[in-house]
Amino acid sequence: MKRASAKRFTAAGLLSYVGLLVAGITIVLSVLQLGHEWGIVDVTSNVSVAKSTATSSVDVVLHVLGTLATVILLGAILGRICKYVGQPPVIGEVIAGLALGPSLLGMICPQAMHLLIPPQVIDPKGSVATSLKVIAQLGVILYMFLVGLELNAAKLKHKAHTAVAISHAVTVLLLPAFFAYTGMRTEIGLLNDLSQWFVCLVIILVATLGKFGGTLLAARYSGECWRDAGILGMLMNTRGLMELIVLNIGLDLGVIGPTLFAMMVIMALVTTMITSPALQFLGPASAPD
Repeated sequence: MKRASAKRFTAAGLLSYVGLLVAGITIVLSVLQLGHEWGIVDVTSNVSVAKSTATSSVDVVLHVLGTLATVILLGAILGRICKYVGQPPVIGEVIAGLALGPSLLGMICPQAMHLLIPPQVIDPKGSVATSLKVIAQLGVILYMFLVGLELNAAKLKHKAHTAVAISHAVTVLLLPAFFAYTGMRTEIGLLNDLSQWFVCLVIILVATLGKFGGTLLAARYSGECWRDAGILGMLMNTRGLMELIVLNIGLDLGVIGPTLFAMMVIMALVTTMITSPALQFLGPASAPD
């Protein structure tokens, strides 16, 4: 009886927070759209008037909510497939972004991609892309807040159901938006010759040597056997949220270009995808003495 009541409470809480998140996102997008429209109105400039007309024809809220719904749905489907084959669901979420961005959908059917994110001719201020970026960053901020909150067991002792509902809502709705946003910014087509793919391979090898090799040697020096040291090295070699956050910041600041960004995202995907099969190959860790 208590378990059924707890499940109903969790479900009700989840629906409530999902509704609050959707309402909050809609309000933020509406404010951003109004800000873009008001900020470019200038009756003395024909160019500004033209831009205002172009921007006003873009329904930012509709495009962003449609894009979020599409990437979340596709990410959930691909995430389940990845989980079925022993890969983390985050791989599916990033692949969903790659599939819906210029790397795949943009090459096969640019018109379909522009239904999600309008081209610069229609959206010269980039209102849709900016709004997606804000939501993606909001998802990361809330997720990191929840990670810190979960470390305080005393505060969560009497609010476990609420914490679970909030965490599930953020993980399902907002965090996949960040991974998909990263994938949609990645243009694999920029690697258009063998020399660039060779550089990408070198980046993967150097990244693996630095994390896997360094951890392997440190673990062996500490007295671990080769198998346990290899397991630790593979676990350290995987990349995830923090890697993608740093890459997005670097791209925004102009520290790295789109081509290097694509190489680094590929490196993060490859090193993460090889972790599960490598761990299965190495077998279970030795039992502690």
